[in-house]
Amino acid sequence: MTQDPAVRAVWMGANGIRRTFALTVLVVAILGAGALTFVERLSEGPTSATGPSPQVQSAWMKPSMGWNSWNHFACGIDETLIRQIADAMVSSGLQAAGYDVLTLDACWAANYRNGAGDLTNDPRTFPSGMRALGDYIHSRGLRYGIYASIGTRMCADVGPGSLDHEYQDVATFASWGVDYIKADRCSADGYVLKDLYARWRDAIVATGRPIVLSASDNAPTDDPWAWGPVTAHQWRISKDISDDWTSPPGQPPWMEGMIDIFDRNAPHAAATAPGTYNDPDMLEVGNGGMSDLEYATHFGLWALMSAPLIAGNDVRYMSDSTKAILTHTEVIAIDQDPLGFQAIPAGTSGTDLQVWYKPLDATGARAVGLLNRGVSASTIRVSWTSIGLTAGAATVRDVWARADLGTFTDGYSVIVPPHGLALLQIVGTDAPLSNGYLSDQTWTYMANEFGPVERDRSNGDSGAGDGRAIQVNGVMYGKGLGGHAPSALEFRPDAKCASFSADIGVDDEVGDLGSVIFQVWGDGQKLFESGVMTGAMPAQTIHVDITGRRSLRLQALSVDSAVYDHADWANANVVCGTSPPPPNQKPQASFTASPSPVRIGGSVTFDAGASRGGRGRDHPRSGGGRSARGPIRRDPIGSGSGRADPLRRIGLRGFGWHDRVVCLGLRRRIRRGRRVHDAFVRPPRGLPGSAPSDG
Repeated sequence: MTQDPAVRAVWMGANGIRRTFALTVLVVAILGAGALTFVERLSEGPTSATGPSPQVQSAWMKPSMGWNSWNHFACGIDETLIRQIADAMVSSGLQAAGYDVLTLDACWAANYRNGAGDLTNDPRTFPSGMRALGDYIHSRGLRYGIYASIGTRMCADVGPGSLDHEYQDVATFASWGVDYIKADRCSADGYVLKDLYARWRDAIVATGRPIVLSASDNAPTDDPWAWGPVTAHQWRISKDISDDWTSPPGQPPWMEGMIDIFDRNAPHAAATAPGTYNDPDMLEVGNGGMSDLEYATHFGLWALMSAPLIAGNDVRYMSDSTKAILTHTEVIAIDQDPLGFQAIPAGTSGTDLQVWYKPLDATGARAVGLLNRGVSASTIRVSWTSIGLTAGAATVRDVWARADLGTFTDGYSVIVPPHGLALLQIVGTDAPLSNGYLSDQTWTYMANEFGPVERDRSNGDSGAGDGRAIQVNGVMYGKGLGGHAPSALEFRPDAKCASFSADIGVDDEVGDLGSVIFQVWGDGQKLFESGVMTGAMPAQTIHVDITGRRSLRLQALSVDSAVYDHADWANANVVCGTSPPPPNQKPQASFTASPSPVRIGGSVTFDAGASRGGRGRDHPRSGGGRSARGPIRRDPIGSGSGRADPLRRIGLRGFGWHDRVVCLGLRRRIRRGRRVHDAFVRPPRGLPGSAPSDG
């Protein structure tokens, strides 16, 4: 990196004051507007005449591509350089490859606001003004990006911040023709970041100009992957990138090496979706700190992550290898794939040998990266079943070489050099989807904020199988999928299914907490969105038409923090072919009985909390559990008396609650406090005393 040492020292000194933030308290204050993505907010701008065109909206559904001045030039920018960069982006082929945003990072602004209180240009380095510069950038067929700070000052104290001036400053940017704002996190200690960035989002919408918001939360401690999708087009998930494979000794605490940032991004893959992207920071390709092989790996990993591709080198003087990496059309196509999945691990062959994959927008297609993080060449294998394909034949294409390698059975192996990435496109047969419950079928992609998505159970905690029976607002379900937002699942109906149905809601294992938005996507297009749902709300039954869709994506978003957001897709099922849908499972009470037989007329007890929305004794926030007549006890009657329960004589154990069920042959009496409810019940067929069934 060729930075002036003095400039670098100033930058490091200012950024040494790195931020400490408390976790945001869960607030659902944005219920009314929070369910819209950033692009959708713009499409509902002040007037249809100033809203984004369908072409712009389509482009924004994909990760941003462009160039930013900071990584190579830092504060060494002026209007002559920026005009040269604009020219070079066109002449080098970068623009043709998709890099269409030119962004001025810090150091364009005067140190203080002008007499009217507005941001203005530094008259020494940008004497023509920012509107004139924007006009030149637009004349080259590029979009115009600019840097700002959400706090009181810009990073490195190089200009005024926009705190409490958001609407004013965004209006100024709009008047200059700005198309893209990088809003950096500086001088904002003690503020709730999601709320500050929401101001920027709303200020952009108020202008009516289609401006991309890049939320540069450069020290993320407050879950930007939770609030990002309802706030910005992209959001930083890491510290600033350094031009290193991994962080070297003595690395400033506000910087991280390339592979370290890749690792930081991986756990939050589910937050990335069409139009909303995790941002692992700008590219370092061509800046000299890594080898060409490592730069190719860097670029390939960012493409697998569906990350914004923001070049940060001097594009006026690129080597052939740098240009070849940055303009490789097939790698870019993986990044820009309309399904918008972020790659997840498919398996490992050792500590340093990894397989990463993401589904692509074609039947049976996957992008696969075989990553060698080690120091010696090694063989890495990918099996078809590990990437959601069936065993058997599949074709393999070497993306970097633009070469078809042939057809292979069950898997493929290749020797990968140290710090190398074998980038493949594999086309096989999708795991089939048939009529019935999705929890009984194979998904092709699964990303979840805590632990795996569970089948027929709630999410529980971070371990596999640690959930419990799915329960939403007191109603229990025998079938379904339990996740923790952000969460994403893909199934492949491959245009053979007609509809998707589910009861959606926040699982009772978090009580009244949690706030989740449920979405259903088909082939990269949003088909359904729930609005914000909380643990205090009943399940919502949805039916979504998926006729002709190859890809079915079930997405659960957090709203303001990734805490307590246990998202259930109860009774999730698809109708395929001409078969009828499976019947919904009836609400269930939770019984605990011994193997001893029970005769008609015998009494049983049950956990009424399971069927009325109670948390249950074992919930970590249940406070031990209480009924209307005293604390819940596993065997004594729930009157608070502590007496032994005589019902144990017939071989039953359960929670002693004031609610009781007495089976009386043809009648059942359910006592709830002072109220008694009667219901007609037929004794189960086959039990002593039951009459033959008439159907």
